[in-house]
Amino acid sequence: MAGEQGSRATTTAVTAGTGRLGPATQDGSAEKGGRRYLHWLGKREDWVRGFVWSAGMVLLVTGLAKVWSSLEPSRAMEVQDPVLGVPFRWLMLAVGWLEVMVAAVCLVGGRLQMALGLVGWLAGNLALYRLGLSWMDWKAPCGCLGHLTDALGVSPVTADRVMKVVLVYLLLGAVGGWWVLGRLRTASLAQRQQPAPAGSVRVAG
Repeated sequence: MAGEQGSRATTTAVTAGTGRLGPATQDGSAEKGGRRYLHWLGKREDWVRGFVWSAGMVLLVTGLAKVWSSLEPSRAMEVQDPVLGVPFRWLMLAVGWLEVMVAAVCLVGGRLQMALGLVGWLAGNLALYRLGLSWMDWKAPCGCLGHLTDALGVSPVTADRVMKVVLVYLLLGAVGGWWVLGRLRTASLAQRQQPAPAGSVRVAG
């Protein structure tokens, strides 16, 4: 009887929500639940990496499209932007290169938190810019893709709607990614800092 109790005391499993090992039930249900929890966290991190990669590809395309459009001779590029008061040519060139640099961080930087922060900051500023256009009752569609819309045979109105959806995707994805990384960081800190109960062992972090 004493041997059976000692066996149960030394049987351990990952406790969901704390990230450390604690006493498991005889049928191993706690251990299975802990493995499912860790698997869930791993899947969320995979999602964050996928989002950062997709955001990088989107920003690379839109950034290069803006730079390309700013270099083309066009009267539309000489019109002053109603929000910032600079010619659209210089605005497109500056924002285009900014998007390319953020895309580089997303695609080759390997730092998820920095990439998410930059994507969220950029998407937030673009959203504020669009709100400024709306507040000034600017009716023309935003030429976010420049001459790429002509090359693809897409109308400016359709391109403007697509870019609004993309902007929402980037903004919500960045916020969601920060939340997921925060959960992962909290679980990791809990695993390292909370003391394990007597007779149990801690998972190597």
